[in-house]
Amino acid sequence: MVVVMNLVNPARFLNSVVSSVSSKGSTVQDSSGQSVGVPKPSSMGVKRRSVAIALAFSGAFLPGLHKFYLGQRGWGVAYLLLGFTHIPQVASIIEGLWYGILAQDEFDHNFNPPLMTQENPQGANNSVSPSAASTVNSTANSTVDNVRSRIQNDSTYRLQSPEEVAIAASLGVEIDVNRATVADWLRLPILTEGQGRSLATLNQAGVQFHCLDDLAAALSLSVEDVQPLEPILKFYYYDVDEVSVPTQVNPNQASLATLSNIPGITIPLALQITHHRASKPFQDIADMQQRLSLKAATVERLMHYLQF
Repeated sequence: MVVVMNLVNPARFLNSVVSSVSSKGSTVQDSSGQSVGVPKPSSMGVKRRSVAIALAFSGAFLPGLHKFYLGQRGWGVAYLLLGFTHIPQVASIIEGLWYGILAQDEFDHNFNPPLMTQENPQGANNSVSPSAASTVNSTANSTVDNVRSRIQNDSTYRLQSPEEVAIAASLGVEIDVNRATVADWLRLPILTEGQGRSLATLNQAGVQFHCLDDLAAALSLSVEDVQPLEPILKFYYYDVDEVSVPTQVNPNQASLATLSNIPGITIPLALQITHHRASKPFQDIADMQQRLSLKAATVERLMHYLQF
């Protein structure tokens, strides 16, 4: 009774056979002879070679099932109708042997055309060859070397990307945010000439930027917009009084009044300077520090105003 029902509706019997067989994983051999796992298909649309072989050999008893499985319904009906001649049984066994001899990519080419168009055929080389990888690396290194050379040899070179900003920072290039000129600002990739002039004007007016947030606010940008510039930016603090001093003075020639107007030099210190230089001029700031016993903080402040 079961056989009769199967002959009437072979697809139902085929589904039961395939579901029991395909529930287990199988392996195939690739071109190098290594076993490669074949994943369980997500639907009946993908034809598995192991299932086709099993159904073909079952054709010795009920021929044609492998034909229905492979989508060749006309041949499946013919095998069933001609089963009494025993020719379909012999043909099924031969086809089972043929499926076993076929490589996986050949089987997919014959019975899984959609799979072959959506995926690369087995054996296709998706990896980059060593020579191609070497060429890519060589080109990349050449580009980086060219950028490094331009940054080192051209102080006006405009950085083109955050990557070049990082390269410049690694070479010791820095922009003093509170002393930068328009030319300095124009080295940065995201700033326009107008923005550079605006920042330089603010600096000249005594405005100082203490962090990245201040700079972003002055440019009407978000902190995220200026974040890529951070490696090259330095936020040094300067005494506001220092901004108003236009030039440096020679302590060996300046008058007492000029010396006393320099931030950090009191009248008693100015008198000491004039007294000591009368016997022997100061050679440099270090000589002055030793002869006048100046504190380190005083020297740090005075060295920006004195020229020997």
